[in-house]
Amino acid sequence: MTCIPLADRPPGEYPLEALPPGWTNAEVTFVRKDGKEKTRFEILDIRSQASVSTRYPQQPLRMIAFKCFGLYLGHLLYFLLYTAIHLIRLPVVTIVNVSPIACAKQIWKLARIPFYFIGLQFAALYAIFRPLEGGALFSDWESQLHDGKSRKSDIRYGNDPPFMKLCWETLSLKENPQTFFMGFCLQPIGRTDDPHLIRVQKVQNPPAV
Repeated sequence: MTCIPLADRPPGEYPLEALPPGWTNAEVTFVRKDGKEKTRFEILDIRSQASVSTRYPQQPLRMIAFKCFGLYLGHLLYFLLYTAIHLIRLPVVTIVNVSPIACAKQIWKLARIPFYFIGLQFAALYAIFRPLEGGALFSDWESQLHDGKSRKSDIRYGNDPPFMKLCWETLSLKENPQTFFMGFCLQPIGRTDDPHLIRVQKVQNPPAV
């Protein structure tokens, strides 16, 4: 596999590499929260051929496959913890909010956990062999598991409140504003129509060898 050398890239980024059909590298310029402009390389999902594409972090395919192998081996522990939290949430949310609707929602979230476990296990296994397609499938299903939340709701995105407040909100609120993505690095970082983007320029993929 041929890559564009690191010497031709901004410091701290990975070499570009050949991508499968439906995916392309892109040079993206955007405005950060502090008002400064930044340019970096990202991977775009163009499989739908729509005018708007989903943007993913630019990282080597082998790295994505290795991460998904780790998820395949280790996400049983995550689901055991996730299930335990929702077992605690069921009575706490119901009592604190005095809401039968909230109780029903918690029962539904518990009932669907095994199906998402199987689905994410399959997606992680698929991603070992097809990193981009499997990684996108994994990120989509995990987002659905967390009721459609994006990486911006993850506590690692700079949203983490004090520990005790985080625990209380996690166990008591009807809709928990915080979440923890098992595959955080696989989650999309946005779309090509995001308002803070200045320029998105597709880069010709290096030829595969």
